Amino acid sequence: MRAGLPEDARTELQARISHVLDDARFTRERLSEGIPVDVTGHVLAGSDFPGNLATQLREHGIRDAPITRRLEDEARALIRSAGGAVGGGSGSSSAP
Repeated sequence: MRAGLPEDARTELQARISHVLDDARFTRERLSEGIPVDVTGHVLAGSDFPGNLATQLREHGIRDAPITRRLEDEARALIRSAGGAVGGGSGSSSAP
């Protein structure tokens, strides 16, 4: 509601986020049962979701909205949490 998205877009977004959360819960359950999980791969795959969603929102006219910026921030945070770096800024250990 706070993002100001049209109802159909909001409904789709909620469904997609629910799917990602369900997948995360399933992965945590597997870990708690001692089943090996590629956690880094899982986090990096999950980081695609908010970044791709932000891109789709921009393509549908929701460009410089707080929701798109927040999604992009979340994608970068997930990548950092998995030990990755985003961009080629001089502050990054992977910068040229």
